[in-house]
Amino acid sequence: MGKRHALAAGALRAKFDLLVFVDSDSFLEPEAVREVVQPFCDPKMGAVSGRTE
Repeated sequence: MGKRHALAAGALRAKFDLLVFVDSDSFLEPEAVREVVQPFCDPKMGAVSGRTE
């Protein structure tokens, strides 16, 4: 099972409305998850991506 299949399997088993996927080599600022999740207060929002370098 590759990464894509593992992510899909995890998403199917999720018990929450929002999922945040982060790669093992990613570094997040302390407020990163809060900033990415906040736009979902708008019911029209479907997806959000953080800034990458």
